[in-house]
Parts: sequence; C-alpha cells; structure tokens
Amino acid sequence: MVAGGAGIGGMPAATPFKLLLSTTGIAGAQGTAQASPVGTSCGTGCLSYPQGQAVAITATGSGTALFGGWGGDCTGTVATCNLTMSADKSAVAHF
Repeated sequence: MVAGGAGIGGMPAATPFKLLLSTTGIAGAQGTAQASPVGTSCGTGCLSYPQGQAVAITATGSGTALFGGWGGDCTGTVATCNLTMSADKSAVAHF
C-alpha cells in the first residue's frame, strides 16, 4: 500500500473483511473457536482478513463439553469450518 490509502496503480486499497467468532453453551458447556491463519484483531472476538483469504475455524470443547454444531456463516456438525473471506462473516460454535 502507498501513502494516502491508495493501493497498487493508484487504485483504492481493498478494505479487509471482518470475521466475528463466538461460542455458546447449553447447561454450562464451554469451548473455543479458533481461526487459522490468525487475522488482525479488530476487537474482542473479531479478526480481519483480506478479500479471498481462506480461513479454517476449529471448535474445541472444554472438559467434557461436546461440540454440537455451527451457526452464522458456518453450518454443519463437523468441528472445522472453512470460509473464504468475500464479505463480513460470523461463526458461532455451539457446545
């Protein structure tokens, strides 16, 4: 990027997209949702990535908590969700 916020060839620099990560549990169940690669922090539970970046999000239960499924832009019950950053996105891991 060059001074003034312009990108290559004088074109505007691409604005990074935000990924909001959160977890929720039933009956006190807890766990984590971690993204790889780790993006740039944009606040609590928020990471930013350039357009087109592939991100793998992995849910891990704490103690005896079991992963139940995804919400937001992630779906299904497999513990790893793969997203490509083409807009702001969210991922909610349910335990």
